[in-house]
Amino acid sequence: MEQRLNADTLDHAGPMLPCACGHSARYAGPHGKDFESVLGPLRLERAYYHYELCEAGLCPRDRALGLEGGSLSPGVLRMAGLVGAMVSLEEGHKLLHELAGVDVPTDDEARKCINYVERNRERMRYPKFRAAGLCTSTGVVKAGCNVAIGTRCKRAGMHWSVAGVDAIIALRCCKLSGRFEGFWERLAQRRVA
Repeated sequence: MEQRLNADTLDHAGPMLPCACGHSARYAGPHGKDFESVLGPLRLERAYYHYELCEAGLCPRDRALGLEGGSLSPGVLRMAGLVGAMVSLEEGHKLLHELAGVDVPTDDEARKCINYVERNRERMRYPKFRAAGLCTSTGVVKAGCNVAIGTRCKRAGMHWSVAGVDAIIALRCCKLSGRFEGFWERLAQRRVA
């Protein structure tokens, strides 16, 4: 699979590539990228363009393959999203490894989540807020949250960053509302555009 992926060099569009800022990016040679696919770890060699004025780089193939901004293929990302919407990160990591032989890293993200909770403990004094007469939730919203979010995010030992819990909640709501397939279709269309 890796040989076939790397045999395709159509992402090299010549010595210059137009930039969104109106200037041009210069071809800076091939760059390698390791990523996790549903078939296991792969290394992709792809054309790299550098925008000197923007001080940024671009590999057109990353966008075409859905690998922008990460090291997980769209297939692995989808599997991790489905598993992550249902079980803890640790359980999900084990499940993906056992069922598909896929290793999705969790250590850095877990540490970020723990640090976030420790830094923001003062914001989580709900009994004190309620004792002061402050509203922390409403009945209808709370009941919906308990079903959709509480069963997934409030398990023993779980700690979340805002971005992490937002992503899990979005996936969980898509799954529970029957819009999971539409979510992945919209994401794929956005990557192509």
